[in-house]
Amino acid sequence: MPAPVTGPKWERLKQELWPGEFHGIDSDCPNPYCDYNLTPEDIQDAEYANGKFTCPQCRWSWNLMSDPEDTRDRTRTGMTLGEMGKLGEDVVKQYAKEMQGIPEIGQLIWESPVYNDPIDLVAGDYAIEVKSLHSEVFPRFKIAADPGSGMKRADVIRKKIQRMAELSNHLGKQLYPGMIGARLNFYTARADFFFAPEYKDRLMTAMQHVGFTDFSKLNPFKRPEDVQKMSLPAQGETSDYSDIPF
Repeated sequence: MPAPVTGPKWERLKQELWPGEFHGIDSDCPNPYCDYNLTPEDIQDAEYANGKFTCPQCRWSWNLMSDPEDTRDRTRTGMTLGEMGKLGEDVVKQYAKEMQGIPEIGQLIWESPVYNDPIDLVAGDYAIEVKSLHSEVFPRFKIAADPGSGMKRADVIRKKIQRMAELSNHLGKQLYPGMIGARLNFYTARADFFFAPEYKDRLMTAMQHVGFTDFSKLNPFKRPEDVQKMSLPAQGETSDYSDIPF
């Protein structure tokens, strides 16, 4: 694991934005609202299912056999990197629409209709790439290589620059590189947004904080009591077995 971030800048940022921040209940379930702890029977059942397990309390599903510290394929939430990235994009786009733009950056001009576009949106004069982080991980937003396509990190950045040029021609205005990092706390459903005018790995402390929002409607994690309410039949409804005498 990377060493925790320390230093006056990071401590000052935490105190300014997230004093006394809480990340979730300490339990075996990745859902920050759930206090379920695994039983030996749960682990045995998961072994028979190649690691797949669904929490009986909140219905969150994840793979018990995967290493929670191995973030090459999944984040510490149990979500895939693609799921986490898509969520971050959706949260930023929702915020931009609600605010009629992004503070300190500009009006929302264009957004990509697909997830794997090299550029996610255009706001103000910037062609923006959105990156996402869980609130408990090392606070650095990275432009990563794409092993699936064989592209190295430099190739990924080059492709973003090419896409930015295409969008400049399409929109009839000069665009510049921009990156928004979305820091997601799934327990408080608070998303904080940080901006840098480049496609480059950046520590959160080296970026400009440009806003925050509540992403409860997009948060994939639900409180166990809400899940249980959703699973109960509506008043007056009966099960398929209601005509069987007991």
